[in-house]
Amino acid sequence: MKGKLHLFASTVASLALAQVSNAAVITFTDLNTNLTAANTVSGSGGGTTASTGAASSGTFKYSVIYSGFDFDGDTLADSFSFDVTVAGRSGTTGVTNSGPGTSSVTTLGTTVENVVIQTGTQPDSWVVGNIRFTTGETLVFSVDNIQTTNTDGAFTLNAIFDGFTGGRLGRYNNNGQPAGVFGLGTGLNGYTGDSNGVLAGGPQPILYISSSYPTNDGSANFGVHNVDFGFTVNAVAIPEPSSTLLLGAGALGLLLRRRRA
Repeated sequence: MKGKLHLFASTVASLALAQVSNAAVITFTDLNTNLTAANTVSGSGGGTTASTGAASSGTFKYSVIYSGFDFDGDTLADSFSFDVTVAGRSGTTGVTNSGPGTSSVTTLGTTVENVVIQTGTQPDSWVVGNIRFTTGETLVFSVDNIQTTNTDGAFTLNAIFDGFTGGRLGRYNNNGQPAGVFGLGTGLNGYTGDSNGVLAGGPQPILYISSSYPTNDGSANFGVHNVDFGFTVNAVAIPEPSSTLLLGAGALGLLLRRRRA
């Protein structure tokens, strides 16, 4: 009897594991300041990416839709959407830029600042507060409002944000030298010059980029553009009623076995 129960439990476990399909990893690159649907961000995997941006109470919000990819295996196109918010803070302390892996930011500032888009001879950039991005100011990037739409009713679609991987420091005119630290804490990556910066330790749920340019220098004419991040999308099979009953029976059988033991 014990052998039969063990075999039954193994069958139930195998059936439960079969409920999840293969995951698809979608990476997004070069989110920029463009507020129109064209050329705001690029997504991998062969799907179509469309986005719109708008200013809202001193922040910028970019609404992104990724469509045209078959996540649930029925040959029809599915989609998911999300928002990226760009916010500003001042009062950040302990910003030390000593290069990759050895930089630090002690405390994120609590004063909310407006984010502006600066234009010039170089790529347009997000900047905190005014035309100069100086020490004590931090740009904060976050993702929320994740929604999914799929075409096969036998599956549910889950889009999981994997985190931000980095962004680019760049001057929006010919003055100044970009200098910033990516992240919050110690052991961070600091960059000087027009740089594609990445986060130490891998993707992070929130991207903090703090200026390490002297506050008394009026030529800090640089900002942040082209931010990268990624998602993992899972199509999860909805158990049929018979499968649900089988799982319940399996659990009951295991419980009875434990009591007899």
